Amino acid sequence: MGADLVLAQTLCARLCHDLGGAVGTVAGALELAGGDDREAFAVALETALILRRQLRLCRAAYGGGIGLGVRELIELVDGLPAGGRARLEVALPDDAEFPPGASQVLLVAILVAGEALPRGGTIRVAGDARTGVALLPEGRNAAWPKRLAAELAAVAGHGAAPPEAGPREVLPVLLARLAHAAGIGLSLALGAAEGPGVLLLEGPSLRPRAG
Repeated sequence: MGADLVLAQTLCARLCHDLGGAVGTVAGALELAGGDDREAFAVALETALILRRQLRLCRAAYGGGIGLGVRELIELVDGLPAGGRARLEVALPDDAEFPPGASQVLLVAILVAGEALPRGGTIRVAGDARTGVALLPEGRNAAWPKRLAAELAAVAGHGAAPPEAGPREVLPVLLARLAHAAGIGLSLALGAAEGPGVLLLEGPSLRPRAG
């Protein structure tokens, strides 16, 4: 893994750690304190709890990989992609375990799938020991970010490297680089029916295995 990627992950982990402590304190205080305006208090508490979950996900996805089981994966991600408008459906062995690099790639891939659902929907995640892990976003106007196809083509040697990405395009870039560093192949399989197609993640470390 390149030194620039390691440094970026370390900085992300530090940022999430520092912000996560403050958000956790706010959420804990709101849970204990109460207030005269119960509606405002409830909104503040709900927002603080969502922020705490988002920071936990960011730390795992951007700040360096941690090993994850399927239940931990669902707990981290479910309800957060696409601004809370996407639901996660996972068809993986309950006792499957993913090592740190693979779990990070999978988390970022799920977040990219969330970006494929501008109006919300369902992110389906499935896999077995033979095929690796497949992701399919389903919903109104579902479409993988255009940047993803460009990054995959560049990695495969079928096109020039795309121009530098802005904030809205950074996740497909991060996904491609993390996958390359972890030895995980990425490909888009487009079916005959209309739809965004399946993103397939392939590699020994991505094949679900019993813990």
